[in-house]
Formats: sequence, C-alpha cells, structure tokens
Amino acid sequence: MLNYKKLGITLVVFALLISGVLFWKTNSTSGTTDDEAFHQGIRNALSEINFSTGNAPVSVSTTTNNLANFINYRSGIQLSQTNKNLLIQNEQYALDNSQRINKYQLAQILTDVAYEKLVTLSDADINSMADNLRGFNTANMPQDYQSIRNLISIRADGEGTMDPNEFVSRLKSIRDDQIAYNGGNQTNSWLINLQRATFLKRVEGEIKQRATTLKDAEPNFFGSSANDEMTPMQAILLTYSVAADDMLVGNQTEVQQKMTEHQQFVSRFGNQSYPGSQGQHAYGVNGYIYSTPLNIVLDDAAMTNILNKIQERRTRNGR
Repeated sequence: MLNYKKLGITLVVFALLISGVLFWKTNSTSGTTDDEAFHQGIRNALSEINFSTGNAPVSVSTTTNNLANFINYRSGIQLSQTNKNLLIQNEQYALDNSQRINKYQLAQILTDVAYEKLVTLSDADINSMADNLRGFNTANMPQDYQSIRNLISIRADGEGTMDPNEFVSRLKSIRDDQIAYNGGNQTNSWLINLQRATFLKRVEGEIKQRATTLKDAEPNFFGSSANDEMTPMQAILLTYSVAADDMLVGNQTEVQQKMTEHQQFVSRFGNQSYPGSQGQHAYGVNGYIYSTPLNIVLDDAAMTNILNKIQERRTRNGR
C-alpha cells in the first residue's frame, strides 16, 4: 500500500534540493522573463556593494565595507578589520597599476588554500562540516522534516548527494593521505595529484560559471578586461559565491523575502509548518536556503591566506 506521508516527505526532500535555485528564477508579478528577473536580482545585489570604477582611496574603503556587510548579512561570515585593511591595500594597488588576476589564477589560489586547510582539519571539524551540509536545522524542527537531513548535498542543486558518514570517511581519508604525502610518503602520490588536479578543475569551472553569470547580468562588471580578469575585491566576491553556493541574487530585502517564500513553499509541500527564517542567514553555517561550513572553509585565517596569496602573486610577477 502506498504510504502517502512518506511520499510527501520524499517530495519535500526533492523540492528543497531544487528550491534554492528555482526560487531565484521566478517572478510572477513583474511580467519579465525568468532570465531577466534573475539578472535583475543579481544587479540588485551588486548595487549594494557598488564596485567603484575609480581608484580614489575613499571609494575603495567604502566598497570594502559594503562587500564585508554584504557577505555578513547573507552568510554570517565577518571580515576582520585586518583582512579588510589587507583587501583595501590589494585593491588599491590593482586599480592604481591596472593589475588583475584571471579565473585560473584564482582557482589555483583557492586550491592551494583548500589543501593547506585540509591538513589542519580535526575529526571534529570534519564532523561539523558534514552536519552543516545536511541542511538547515533548528530545535523546533518537526520530526517529519528531519528526514530532509538524512543526506548531504555538496552543492545546492543536489549534485554530489551522499550519506554523511560516507562524506566523513572520505574526507578523513583524503586528509590523512595528504598529511602522509606532505611528510614524504609517496606511495599514493599519483592518486593525491589526481585528486588535487580534479579539485582545481572543479573550482575553475565554478569560477568561470559564476563569472559568466555576473557578466550576463552586468556586462560592465569586469570593465574593459577582455578575459574577465578580476580585481582582488571581485575575486573575494566570487570566492564567497563559490564557497557558499550563493548565486548572488537579490538585495537584503529580497533575500529575506525569498526565505519567507521558502518557508511557505516547504510548509505547503510538506502539509505542516516549516520553521521560519527569523534571525537566520540564507547561506553559510546552518543557512536557511543552503547550509555550508563557511566558518571552517572560509574563516578569518583562510581569508588572510587568500589575500596574502593574491599579494604574493603580484610579487612573483615583479610588480
């Protein structure tokens, strides 16, 4: 006999996996097409940062603070004053000297930072990462909705779904193999190099996709750069977007509205009230729309490392 309750919960699981993407692609009142609404949402988000076209120090400082506030309200991640100062220095130099980085260079930097972070992860860190990737949770979550958290999803579109225990086991194994490799054990060097190359390719693909989306929405985003090269501040925005799987759609009011719509949608689909979004962030740790362990993968130390590597690349180039 068909269990309609279980079927309903299964459908809710599927709905949650796709809702974070599809909600941003709908606009029933504007009369615009989905793509137009989607691109307008990105423009609305970018307007909160207001990337400066000039290199006046006051403009660079203001844009840095805007970017920090943007990341914070969406995900709870805070840029320290030290990192904001470092970002201002990097951005000012890039603008003064017309120096930018390309998408592959950013992918290399993020891969280096990720692997340097990997070997420092404790078992508790990895368990915490798995729990965050299981999705939003709260003390008053109805039991029926807990089944939504039985699996983790590496990306918001549902790609890479797996059992949390399998995720923990795999990541611990990769970490331990990398630690051994760094210590001189070359037994599995071919596998480790393949894993790193695969990760680099995936990160580069994510960066390219998001850069293309930004340019489609705002053709002047990368200025006159023929290859969509980025200033350090633009690179940090893309880094956040990739790490949080935040498509950068909607300003603060619109993001809050989408979380409310998310709650209403899931409640209607699941035939019982889903916890509201008041006091919650849309992304990042326990993100209401998509939950990721940003407190680990993009913490203050990781952000410092990224900014230092951007600066080091400039030094290696003799500039």
